[in-house]
Amino acid sequence: MVTSLANSTPTMPAPQPAPQPFTGFLGSEGAFYADQSSTTDIHFTRGRHATPIISSFDVDPVNYAPSDESLNDMFRSWGIEESDLAAVRATYDRNVDELLPADGAIHILGFKPTPGENVHIIPIPDDRLSLRFFDGGIGDMRVFVFDFVDVREERAVNSPAGYEIESFFNQYHHTGMFFGPIRPLEEGFGTARADIVDGCERFAVAARTPCVLRRPGKVDFRFVAPEFPDRPDNRYAAAHAARW
Repeated sequence: MVTSLANSTPTMPAPQPAPQPFTGFLGSEGAFYADQSSTTDIHFTRGRHATPIISSFDVDPVNYAPSDESLNDMFRSWGIEESDLAAVRATYDRNVDELLPADGAIHILGFKPTPGENVHIIPIPDDRLSLRFFDGGIGDMRVFVFDFVDVREERAVNSPAGYEIESFFNQYHHTGMFFGPIRPLEEGFGTARADIVDGCERFAVAARTPCVLRRPGKVDFRFVAPEFPDRPDNRYAAAHAARW
């Protein structure tokens, strides 16, 4: 429990270090999901839905960060006196701001492509839909974000009912990656699949991962996630041709 002493500056535990760079996820309802957030100096363009989904805090409708009052509730539960809340909150803000890169930017994951952006398209046979692969902010980890799109209408759609994707062992980029069912990213943030706003659903998979799409009443469709040709994988030494 955190306590404060008379005539002293209130103290609080420093937050646990967040992954670097500081990252968040732009969710299906315009909400910003982050590992930790400051209530100062972070501003986001408001999404089209009024109620972001963050389970642990109420959300300031302007900043998409924990509101002062929700932070106060947390500090009260730690035993902080009412007279000390403002000072402790300021300390919290400074500690979290120090986790941000020097330019104050936040690396947001999950943005869908804008017009003119390069993407990879895999048409799905016997279907009006295709799979669209794009950087989505995690390309440096050799991971693609992907979704379902209607190419003729040039719009993203959610996966139809009964469509399920499964990944298999990736012999090229297997380190740290799992194989098995691929679920929408939104599900990982507490949004039920049926509640994902149409066209906002997205998935993630490592480059060159073999996958299968299963559809009711149709033959399984096997495909391989694309590669990042402009980002050579320098993690492993590779043999080169030579004459002995």
